[in-house]
Amino acid sequence: ELSMASFRKNPKSLKVWEELKSKNVQGANLYRLAIFTAIDIRATNPEAWNEWKSRLMRDLVLNLESKSAQNYFDFSHEIKRQKLQVSNEIYNELDPLLVDSISVSTLVQDLKMGEKSNLKPLVIKNRNSEVWIRFHSQSDQHGLLAQYVSQLYSLGLGIRHASISTIPKIGVYDWFQVVTSKQPQVLRRILENSLKTTKPIPAVKFSQIEAISFDDKEWVLSFKGSDQPGLLAAAAQALADQGIDIKSAKVHTWGRQIEDIFIVKPHGEIEILIHKLRLQFIPV
Repeated sequence: ELSMASFRKNPKSLKVWEELKSKNVQGANLYRLAIFTAIDIRATNPEAWNEWKSRLMRDLVLNLESKSAQNYFDFSHEIKRQKLQVSNEIYNELDPLLVDSISVSTLVQDLKMGEKSNLKPLVIKNRNSEVWIRFHSQSDQHGLLAQYVSQLYSLGLGIRHASISTIPKIGVYDWFQVVTSKQPQVLRRILENSLKTTKPIPAVKFSQIEAISFDDKEWVLSFKGSDQPGLLAAAAQALADQGIDIKSAKVHTWGRQIEDIFIVKPHGEIEILIHKLRLQFIPV
C-alpha cells in the first residue's frame, strides 16, 4: 500500500491521505512501513531502489506528517462531528494559510452556520494577534469580491492575505487578514453598520499581469507588484468591469511585494483581457 501510494499516486492528495489513515498508516506505523518497504524492495531487487524512489517515499512520509495533513484530518473529524452536509473536499477550497491561522473547530462551526443563512461579517484575532475578517453570502453576485474589498479599503484596513472561495451549499466564503489597530468587537460593529460605505479606489500600478493557465473551464490570472493601498480592490474592480466572474482567489504579501491570484470563469478572449489589464495597470 505504501509503495503504491509513493510511486503511483499524488503524495499531496487528500484521497491518498484518507486511504492510508484508514489503514492506520500514521505515526510510528508510517515510519516502520517506510523502512520495511525500502528494505523489501532492496532485498527483492537491489537495482529497483534508487534515488528517485527514495525521494518519492520521503515526500509521502513528510506530507503525511505535515501540519497540512494534520489540519485536514482534524477538519475531516470536525465535519463528521458537527454533521456538516458537505464533502471533505471543501478543504481544497480553503487556503492552507487560513486553516493554519483559524482553528479548525471555528471554521467548521462557521461553515455549518453558513449552510442555513447569510452570515454577518466575522472578525477574529488569533493567537498570533493577526486579525482576520470573514464575509459570506449564500448567493454569488457579479462584483461581490470588489464590494467586499472596497469596503475594507474604505475603512482604512490594509489586506495582507486573502482566501476567496465559492463553496457548494455554502456560497461565497471570503476571508481577509488585515492590518489594523482596532479591536475585533469594534471592527465587527463598524462592518455591520457600514456595508455600503465606500471611497474611490486609488490609481495603482502592477509590475506584471499574466495568465498562468487557461482552458475552456477556468482562467488563472496573476497580478504582481509592490505593496500599495488599494491594490486588491483595484484588481477586483477591474475584473468586474470587464464582466469577469471570480471563482476563487488567493492574495499573499511578503515584504513589500504582493501577488494576487484569481481563478475566473472564461469570458471573451483571454489575450484581449490581459492586454486591457496591462494598459490599465502597467506603466509604459
